[in-house]
Amino acid sequence: MKKKIYIIFFIILLLNINVKASSNKYYNKFYSSLKDAVLYKKSVVKLYGYDYSKFNAGYVVKNVMLKYKNTKYVVSEIRIKKYKKTTYVYLNYKSAHYVANNKDELENILLSVIKSGRKNVSVKVNNYTPNYDFKTVISSLDLSTSMYFVSGFSYKIYQFKLMPSQVVVDFNFSYVNLSSYQRSGPRIIVKNEDELYRALKNGIYNLNDRIYLMFSDSIKSKGTDIIFDYIAKVLEDNGELYYIKSYGYISFDSNVVVLLEYMFNKEDLILMRNKVKEKAKSIIEDIIKPEMSDYEKVKVIHDYIIKNTKYDYLNVLNDTIPEVSHTPYGTLINGVAVCDGYATAFNMLLSMVGVESKIVFGFANGLPHAWNMVKLDGTWYHVDVTFDDPVVNGGKIDVIRYDYFIITDSQILQDHSFDMARYPRTGSVPYKHQN
Repeated sequence: MKKKIYIIFFIILLLNINVKASSNKYYNKFYSSLKDAVLYKKSVVKLYGYDYSKFNAGYVVKNVMLKYKNTKYVVSEIRIKKYKKTTYVYLNYKSAHYVANNKDELENILLSVIKSGRKNVSVKVNNYTPNYDFKTVISSLDLSTSMYFVSGFSYKIYQFKLMPSQVVVDFNFSYVNLSSYQRSGPRIIVKNEDELYRALKNGIYNLNDRIYLMFSDSIKSKGTDIIFDYIAKVLEDNGELYYIKSYGYISFDSNVVVLLEYMFNKEDLILMRNKVKEKAKSIIEDIIKPEMSDYEKVKVIHDYIIKNTKYDYLNVLNDTIPEVSHTPYGTLINGVAVCDGYATAFNMLLSMVGVESKIVFGFANGLPHAWNMVKLDGTWYHVDVTFDDPVVNGGKIDVIRYDYFIITDSQILQDHSFDMARYPRTGSVPYKHQN
């Protein structure tokens, strides 16, 4: 009896060994076939004579992709179908032009792409984690020697469940070809900050979209970022020029090209500025008398703007403020404006009557805001015409206040904030008008 049991056990053992060996043989074939398919980017694998669908294709592909990580693609999808005695494995891929195994390699790839002016590129990124910030990577690239300026970019990440640590990123770039800015013609030579101010003011007044400058050594040492500071100074002093939408610059060593974009096209802007200038002259003739003091001029202009301008309340609420409401045209012609429209018109009218003033760009109650500083009897003060024109009953009732009229730094700082190092300090005590 024992002999029979041993014989049966031995037979079962042999059968298990044969089954396992057979299974290993089929699995090895399955692994080898899938590996060959992935490495040669085949889309279909056919396996005959066995039910290969019982094996884990995802596990095999994942192992192959990890081992051969420098392939310029990832497997995006696997599907297995069995038909009679044939097993079909379908593979889809997402291709890439380059492979980056770390951030340094990615930066080098993108730097090379941008310098070549290539607009579209796909990069396979190995060892990907959610900590990758592609926007920061692009922004940090040293493009000082590139002839292409990145004016915009976008990207899309393709990540698949099978291999979340391997992604393909499609980058799209738009450029400005800087070679078009390297002209050999005349440039304005800038030796000091006063000359820089005048060159920028004249260029903006003439509605130039490019201002070609050459920095002398004496001003070059201050750095080309001084451009931003001085465009801001021009706009702070000259409300009639406040039609700029954006600005920047490109530098080639001592040669600097200032780039300006305006709110409206040049032809419309010329007509708008002329119309504003004529309206301003008419206003001054009507409200300013020869015997008026500077204080009286400031007050009547303050009052005129409040009486004849409505705050663009509904567009502010709906976040649909038109460009024109930011300008003196909005205030003086349309009679509808927001804070910078009030401030630029106030500055412009004061300039025409010989009262020195500036536009202050800062914050009020935590939100971006613009108001003015005026100089009376040699001392600077703040005036916020917008805040003195409160919105009452949805703007249907006109009210004039003087809560923000000729006040000091300490008074304005109760609910306003600004870069105090950029602007003159006011007197420490409120202005007293002598009748």
